[in-house]
Amino acid sequence: MLDYTTNVRRATAATAAPQRKKKAPPINVIAGSVGYNTQHLNSMGIDSDFVSDMKRSIDERMDELERNQKPSWALGRQAPPRMIIATDLILSQFEHRRPQSADSVLPQTKGFCTAMTAYNAYFPLGSTSFIFPQDTSYSPSPTYHCLSGDEILHVDWQLAFLNLRLPCPKCSRGSLVHTQRNFKKNPGSLFPIWRHDGAITRAVIMKYICLSCKELVDANEGRLLQMLPAHVAAAYPVPPRYATSEGGFHLHKNGIAFFEHILKTYANGKQCSLFLVCPMANRYLEKARTYLSQNPSQPFPDFYSYMNNKWPPNGDNIRRFYQQAEYSSLQPYSYSNVLRYTQEIRSVRFERGDTAAFDHTFAATRAYRDKKSMGMKCFADFNNGRTGEIGGIYAVPTTKLSDVSHGLTQAAPRLKNVSVLTTDTIPHGVQFWDATLGKGVKCRLGLFHFLGRMVDTLDSKSEHFWPCLVQLKDCIYNYNKDDWAALVGAVTNGLLGEKLSVDELTDMRFSKVFKQRYDKWLRKEFHLAENIIENLNDWLKAWIDVSDNSDQKVFTYKTEGTTREQFSKVPYVLDHEGAATYRGVKSSAKHGLTEWRSSRAESSLEKFHELLAHFANIGCKLEFANALIARGTAEHNVGARWRYDCMVQRQQGSRLPHPEYVDRTPIFMDHSLLDHLNQQSTSLGFGALFKECRVPEVGNEKEVFFSDYCTDQMERNKQEGTVASTKVCLCDDCKDKYKSPQTTSVARRRSGIARAVDRSAAAAQPSPQQHMQQQAADHSTLLQWLPNNPNFNPVHASTTSGFLTPNEAFFTNQSAPHSRTVCKSRCFPSYPFNCTRFAGYLERSKSGSVVGRPPHDLWCPKVQGYYRYKYGEN
Repeated sequence: MLDYTTNVRRATAATAAPQRKKKAPPINVIAGSVGYNTQHLNSMGIDSDFVSDMKRSIDERMDELERNQKPSWALGRQAPPRMIIATDLILSQFEHRRPQSADSVLPQTKGFCTAMTAYNAYFPLGSTSFIFPQDTSYSPSPTYHCLSGDEILHVDWQLAFLNLRLPCPKCSRGSLVHTQRNFKKNPGSLFPIWRHDGAITRAVIMKYICLSCKELVDANEGRLLQMLPAHVAAAYPVPPRYATSEGGFHLHKNGIAFFEHILKTYANGKQCSLFLVCPMANRYLEKARTYLSQNPSQPFPDFYSYMNNKWPPNGDNIRRFYQQAEYSSLQPYSYSNVLRYTQEIRSVRFERGDTAAFDHTFAATRAYRDKKSMGMKCFADFNNGRTGEIGGIYAVPTTKLSDVSHGLTQAAPRLKNVSVLTTDTIPHGVQFWDATLGKGVKCRLGLFHFLGRMVDTLDSKSEHFWPCLVQLKDCIYNYNKDDWAALVGAVTNGLLGEKLSVDELTDMRFSKVFKQRYDKWLRKEFHLAENIIENLNDWLKAWIDVSDNSDQKVFTYKTEGTTREQFSKVPYVLDHEGAATYRGVKSSAKHGLTEWRSSRAESSLEKFHELLAHFANIGCKLEFANALIARGTAEHNVGARWRYDCMVQRQQGSRLPHPEYVDRTPIFMDHSLLDHLNQQSTSLGFGALFKECRVPEVGNEKEVFFSDYCTDQMERNKQEGTVASTKVCLCDDCKDKYKSPQTTSVARRRSGIARAVDRSAAAAQPSPQQHMQQQAADHSTLLQWLPNNPNFNPVHASTTSGFLTPNEAFFTNQSAPHSRTVCKSRCFPSYPFNCTRFAGYLERSKSGSVVGRPPHDLWCPKVQGYYRYKYGEN
């Protein structure tokens, strides 16, 4: 059997032989094709170039269409008549018949070889695209001028790629054979592909049928494209996951990249649709301007005739296409993007000594249209303080730790190396974290929340707000002296832009500009705990009566009480000795300053919350919002890991192959694709192409995130209970992860019927009194340095007299007749009934100056969970 190269040469020689005496016509080079001889394209048999022949033929048929409405099949179609007529003229150049062949064997007849020669003049081997060339003559045709620059595709894989066997995407056993084109089956039908520049690529699509299962498959269907070799599928400019058989249109791959960028932040399909309308209008204006500049003899069609009433897809269709693509498994690595995003989050690992932060955020829930019916209130998430990656993100019905216990328990194997955990509820919840992560984890209160609780009570409209705020910060920390001296030297010498004096630099602290410009060059160093409390006392005295010119105080009625509430939390704000706080990167600029990047986990988590609030948009559907937030979180992780790796390498003195500004943005986002290409390259014996590639691990498949977690948690709340003292989850997937999960008697609720859990585990635990005294001993060392003053006078729980040691019967007499009639709002059953902090709270509540949930002493039975153990929930 002869190859097609030989046949094409013979057919060309046979066709050109009678023309040898004539002067050979010139070779025209058309965009999207190869050079060709016009003798193979000139259906009229006259010596003129292709544009003149095409222009003349189209004008004749358009005139006939206007006079006699023939051919009638060119009217009433989505494509304009000019495109349908031009496509029909091109297809007529290589009309042929070929038998159906499962092995894609093409006939070797002379007539078929001649047709293939003409076909390859328009669509070279390995290509499916033809672009109408520009008309450079001085007698332009308005019809052809509208066509110039437009693209048509002829998607017939057996003609574009010889000897290509097409497997059936449904049964995978049979082979596909051709039937007929969409243009012939439904005369004038052309499949539209919307491009980002406003143009529409029209496609002639071959239809195939499986010889085994009789499945009908279009040549541009994503199922088939996924099974083709990558270099073959690339001839169709739509990724397989976007090449759905629904909707009646596709989006060009160049436009998809732009739309995905827009949708992640705005989720505005309508805006994406308008982005297609504007370039479409600009394209029309450009064609009209260039046509009228050639002194034409005929008028140019108006805009609506030019568009043939064909408009871009609306916002709902674009969002639907994006959602289907994100959940589609038509990827080189055979799993969907949403699954890849989830695996990226599950793949976050913690090395020994790493820090983590846990917090709740509310703004992101606005992305869900049905959040109220789902019971969704906020998101709970945690991160790795070293790299900034998000290790878990859960939509939860409440801010209770019991609602996020299941997710954290499933993630506990990844969190086993965490040394310090920062959260906003410390010291509340220490027992929960000890039970979930182990007692070796040190719990800390983040500076952001500690400082924010006091700052939120200040009057930001007061003239003294900024001086008061700066002094409040100075009460807690100072800037490193060496860093401050280096910054002053750089600023006073004009090495950081504007040249400033020391006083001007100091005055800049009283605005947001200072943090934006100079905060990254300075390290924060905390004062000693006793000094912080003394400074805060002095700060209260200094500012409590300060008013501005309008007699408006900078303090509100909440400021003093809130500030004094924070005194007992000061020890938890200080950095732990074993935790790294900063990593420095020496700048190569003239100023020579070191950029300090905080390793405090809370800082990077709060920065992520700012991004999280901007993912998706208000009121999206469930699956759509999940896909956008998952994508944003996964890309944040890839970027955080990239920035950390670049920083470490530059710290070690390595010379990276990319410029320094690229350190901020990762070059590749899809590491699953990188791993797939590495495997292909390695299998060919070439080695890995990408050295820095971390493929997302499958991880624990029971870890679910986003709204899926909220849905499951709502069901768990109906079916399962939690340990009263520690709040840990008791579902079947979690209870085996704790060595002694039932520290108290717990009732598991099933179908509204309370059933007592085995009390044997609770009997082996210490008595509530012993447990409280042990907790008091653990915390008493943290309170020894507190100053004695009327407003803050702690008493230790080890005292054998006074109200801190309640009646013994309260802990031991299980069957006391009054045990069910004790007032649940009190801390103790006998005088003085309440602990110190709660008693003060009640006094302040009489004047209305209370903030937040009622506070209690660390050794209070309320904190220890004894009331929940004995009497149930408050």
